[in-house]
Amino acid sequence: MPDGTTYVLPWPPSHNEVYRFVTKNERTWMYMTAKGKGYKALIEILCRQVRRDHDYAGPVELTIEVYPPDNHARDCHNQEKILFDSLEGVAYANDRQIWFHSLRRCEVFKCGKVVVVVKDYEEVPCRD
Repeated sequence: MPDGTTYVLPWPPSHNEVYRFVTKNERTWMYMTAKGKGYKALIEILCRQVRRDHDYAGPVELTIEVYPPDNHARDCHNQEKILFDSLEGVAYANDRQIWFHSLRRCEVFKCGKVVVVVKDYEEVPCRD
């Protein structure tokens, strides 16, 4: 994995367990459930053991390796939003700072885990 700050995190709950939608007066809001808030709080504790404060003020890039808990068929990108939201305020100030990320599915790991490397974004020109 590339240089940067490495976080080894527990397998996140599914997107459907973390976010709910409520509609009132023709407006819809998304909110985080208690399970999602609990995961976010755990991530904050684990990340602060690695790094006391985020110092990524500008754009960042993330390298993510997901180690699922079993061979169950799943879309590995479903974990991205909860990971991005959980790292916000700990690994970086705001997830709007993420300019690039890559995600790789790895072998099964008992109970699952996610390895995230955060580093300063190195700009690469976009193709026309």
